[in-house]
Amino acid sequence: MADDQEPHFQTVMHGTIAIATRTTRRYESDAEMASAFALVVAWLGQQPDHLGLVVDLRKAIGRNDAAFEEAIKPHRQAMFRAAKRNVVVVQTAAGALQVRRHLAGDGIEAEVVTDLDHALAILHKSLEPG
Repeated sequence: MADDQEPHFQTVMHGTIAIATRTTRRYESDAEMASAFALVVAWLGQQPDHLGLVVDLRKAIGRNDAAFEEAIKPHRQAMFRAAKRNVVVVQTAAGALQVRRHLAGDGIEAEVVTDLDHALAILHKSLEPG
């Protein structure tokens, strides 16, 4: 699939955990970004039994310019607020620091890890009864 036709996120359910994996496709406009996040939020709304969300950002091609950060903020907030519990997977320690800064600024509570299995284990453990 050509990069310009690949979705921005690939989504899958893993039991009661929703996983949204960011692809390498870049956002060409703010409207495209809004649409990509809206699709994930709508998908989460169709998963009434989901108890947690893993957002895997390891393939994402990062940007850290102020205009991009301001444009993505409301979409990121909507996605994380659509889930009951969140864990973010990043590639590097520097990426973890940046994501933690964004989440703190957004008032979103989420674990940030570098391994998908660890992310799933965190959510599974938090969902255990008792």
